[in-house]
Amino acid sequence: MSPRENDANIADATVLWRAVHNLQVYRDDDGVERAQSWAFESRDNEMSAWVAAETELGKLQAKFPESRIAEFTVGDARELRNIVTRDPVGDDDSHVVVCPVPGKSKAQVKKDARRLASKARLLP
Repeated sequence: MSPRENDANIADATVLWRAVHNLQVYRDDDGVERAQSWAFESRDNEMSAWVAAETELGKLQAKFPESRIAEFTVGDARELRNIVTRDPVGDDDSHVVVCPVPGKSKAQVKKDARRLASKARLLP
């Protein structure tokens, strides 16, 4: 597959939702739930997410019944040198992928996944 290109038409303020499996959620000593960093990694370096304003929360929750939805912005992803681009799936135009810029090391991808996890907020 050829490298993905950043979609400049998607503003940094755009909110993205990512399905985070329940096994990827931990609760700290204060009872606060957070997504683990590996929830923001993928084997193929193409992390699926959805533009929140273009889909319905209930629809995503139904599609991923054993998951929580994490929320972060396109700007959060780009700040960590990631590309955000449209990737419609079937009739779902709200789907995007978040990919590391070409040449980013595996170690940096892991580090950036930790940073993105710390920025993300789990929805109730």
